[in-house]
Amino acid sequence: MNEPQEFAHSTNGDRWFIEPASENHRATVTHRGNLPSGGHETRIPVDVFLGQHPRGPEHDALERMLSALPVRNSTIETGTASGLSMLAHQYLRLGGRRSATRAWGTDTKEAEDFWNENIAVLDSVGRREVETYLPTIGGP
Repeated sequence: MNEPQEFAHSTNGDRWFIEPASENHRATVTHRGNLPSGGHETRIPVDVFLGQHPRGPEHDALERMLSALPVRNSTIETGTASGLSMLAHQYLRLGGRRSATRAWGTDTKEAEDFWNENIAVLDSVGRREVETYLPTIGGP
């Protein structure tokens, strides 16, 4: 994934693209509005996009696309804030039950395997950074 890749489009003509991280920039989501509404483009970091509420079908489409990418081989760098955020989002999506401060029950097997393969192997700073993207109050 070297060029922006479309991951969602709406019936009214809006389109969403993911642009990979580069040496100087975080991975971003580009929204291209439909022509009748002016066709404006907006860009935001992937982690900010995934944290937006309310969520729309475009958020689910991006999570599906990202979950299909091998984490270590993706062009979204796991050392960046957006990469660490995506690790946390994927862990939660797989049924992870940890919060920023503690575990809230038993993880699904998929979430536990994902944690062990992709997050537990990070250095303590990286693991702590991932944990900052997990829920902070109450259980998931």
